[in-house]
Amino acid sequence: MDVYVATSMRNKWEFEDTADFIGTVFASSPIAEMKLRYFDPTQSKCDNARDKGLLEGLTLKRAACTIYMAQETDTMGKDSELAATLAQSKPVIVYVPQLDAAEYAGRIRNFPLDYFKKRLLMLLAEGVIDDEQCNAELAAAAVNYKQVIRQFLSDFDVYRDDQQPFSLWQDRDNELFKKNFRGFVLLCKILAIAEKHAFEKRARVLKQFHPLAMQLDLNTGVANGVLVVRSVADCCRILRQVLTNDMEFEIRAIKGCTALVERSTESHFRVVTNNKKLTNSFWNFFGEGTTFGPTNSR
Repeated sequence: MDVYVATSMRNKWEFEDTADFIGTVFASSPIAEMKLRYFDPTQSKCDNARDKGLLEGLTLKRAACTIYMAQETDTMGKDSELAATLAQSKPVIVYVPQLDAAEYAGRIRNFPLDYFKKRLLMLLAEGVIDDEQCNAELAAAAVNYKQVIRQFLSDFDVYRDDQQPFSLWQDRDNELFKKNFRGFVLLCKILAIAEKHAFEKRARVLKQFHPLAMQLDLNTGVANGVLVVRSVADCCRILRQVLTNDMEFEIRAIKGCTALVERSTESHFRVVTNNKKLTNSFWNFFGEGTTFGPTNSR
């Protein structure tokens, strides 16, 4: 297996996004000619959760690298696949979309109404909408954007309460709600701007702060980092370089560490701490065969 694709899919639009991404990457000119073997999670089905876990674990073990799709929400399963790959000293390419707000606003108009409620509440809870930069862009797009959000959430709850049990209400959302909610087009724009800033924040965190972005190889103790890309084209380019051993690096001094930095993505691929006490303690206690905790006296 050449490539494992780590993603989380709970809703229809997530399956569609994943299928589109995988189809585009592996059909692209720099990748298609390599005739890669890859794990497509949209085509994976098992009779039970235990078999699926074993299948994915085996595939992770056999794959040469992993592509991790950063999405609106991340899951324990997807994060563990990232960590398991790095713990084997295998490369992980993290794809964080760089959204064009206008294009994305047009795309999500056909998404289910529940998507809008779910994402707005999550973005509010995570503080993305109240972020200074996001707030400024939202205010420039619509001075009353907070009122539009509140009105949508209120009207949507009333609308859902009025739906008859067992009715196919999702099929009628376009006619019964979207056309009658006067600010729906503006709401799409507001959500698209907020999602753009959410992905920008995620890219920064993965490059600089997120603990999952650096994992130890449990056999060697080497600290391995992710390669963050922001476009499908960059994902294809880095994937080819990973598999053909053609990446370019620089050794840089960063705060408290020395890092091996991948030039085009500015990602920290390997890191060594400058803390002498931590280094000494690490290699004294990490070695193979070390027993942690109390041991029986001999």
